[in-house]
Order: sequence, then structure tokens, then C-alpha cells
Amino acid sequence: MRANHYESCGRCHSHPCACPGGNTLTLAELAALEGGSEPVREPQLTRLRQANVRRCEQIWRPLDGWAPHEWAFALNVEVGELSQQIFKLREDDDAGLHTMQRLDRIEQIAGELGDVLSYLDLLAASLGIDLWQATVHKFNAVSVRKGSNITLET
Repeated sequence: MRANHYESCGRCHSHPCACPGGNTLTLAELAALEGGSEPVREPQLTRLRQANVRRCEQIWRPLDGWAPHEWAFALNVEVGELSQQIFKLREDDDAGLHTMQRLDRIEQIAGELGDVLSYLDLLAASLGIDLWQATVHKFNAVSVRKGSNITLET
């Protein structure tokens, strides 16, 4: 997978800038430059799908025990919980809460993001959709439509 080079432009270095030379780095190289780890890739989503469906069927219901609209409703509930935590983060920031409280809130947001991804994956599984392939297809279509040369490889 390739991503555009982050060009220093005097602004925040955490955003992708148009690189006139068209230089590219792998996501691992890019992450190393920024001191982070490589983003989620297809194998991790494949492992999530396998474990997610097994766990769902083990402790809740068969995947086909809910219709897609029921999975979508469950996903919506999780997105609502995520939104609530993000709103609370804004309130915390406005109130000038201490760093530890802010970190606790961000940890709660991370948990909600995990729930959202899990339910999104279950919805996709219930419809027979490969979430990674759907993401790559849509990401690349938007890049083309918006005139960006940043794309994902399948």
C-alpha cells in the first residue's frame, strides 16, 4: 500500500500536502516518519471479521439471526454513544478539565470507536460485503472524483 509523501510546508506536519515531486512512501515508512504505527490493513480486518462473527454467534446470535436493518440499528446506537462521548469531550475542553480527565475521555472514545467498527463489520458480514474491498473502492472513487492521486491498493 502506498501513500503520498508528507511534504513540510510550514503548517502542521500531520496532514498530507500535495507533493509536487509525486514522491511516495509506504504507509509503514510514513508512520515511522511521524512516530506512529502503520494503519489498519486488510489482514487485520480479515482477522476482525473471523473473530467478530465467531464471537457474535457464540454469545449473542447467529449472524443471520438479525436482518441487515437490525444490524444497522445496532450500529446507529453505537455511533450515538460515540457522538455523546465526543460531545462530552468538547464540554470537558470548554470547562478546562485536566489532562488526566481528557485522556480518560479519549479512552472512552477509543472504546466506542471499537464498538462502531465491530458493528459495522457485522453489518457488512450480514450482507456478504468485504469491508476492506468496499473501503478501497470507495476511497479510490472519491480520490478520482476530487482529483487526488492518493489511493489505496487492493
